[in-house]
Amino acid sequence: MKLSDIDVQWLVKNFPKMKNKDLAKELGVTERCIRKRANKLGLKKAPWFMRQVLLETASKANEANHERNFEGINLFKKGVKPIDFLGEEGEKKRSDKIRESVNKLRREEKARTLYGLPRKTKLKIVKRPSKQIRLRYYLRKRCGYIMDDTGFIFYYDENTKRSEKIENRPRTGFKFLSISERNIE
Repeated sequence: MKLSDIDVQWLVKNFPKMKNKDLAKELGVTERCIRKRANKLGLKKAPWFMRQVLLETASKANEANHERNFEGINLFKKGVKPIDFLGEEGEKKRSDKIRESVNKLRREEKARTLYGLPRKTKLKIVKRPSKQIRLRYYLRKRCGYIMDDTGFIFYYDENTKRSEKIENRPRTGFKFLSISERNIE
């Protein structure tokens, strides 16, 4: 909706000292219209008004906390811990819920990493277990196996110090082939 010149003048005069919701109601437009027009005109809220709104918001939050039987505990005070107002059982439920949520997030991120999907978090996720990484290093550096690009197939030749024990170990995820078989594939 388009604002008339008189409405724009009124908006410029009252924007610094009124909430957007009240301005929108007064002019009969949406809050989004008020924000866009104020941005276009370069209008800002007055610092004293922003402090007043912040204090009102904090006061309402404290009132809501007192309604939930948090009498005498200021949740915005330094040093107040969740156990102080939740109790031991409530704190245990809260920490279990957080732990479950974090573990779920890690599992999902690990699956994204393993399947090559784009990551959604900055969690440090290792694609392969550390045992597998150490074994791969040992096979390449100490035994002289030749690893292909995938990192799961190892080739051996006459100079390789073969390890039958490792080659026959179940669930390593590695395949061992002769170097002559490499040329065939």
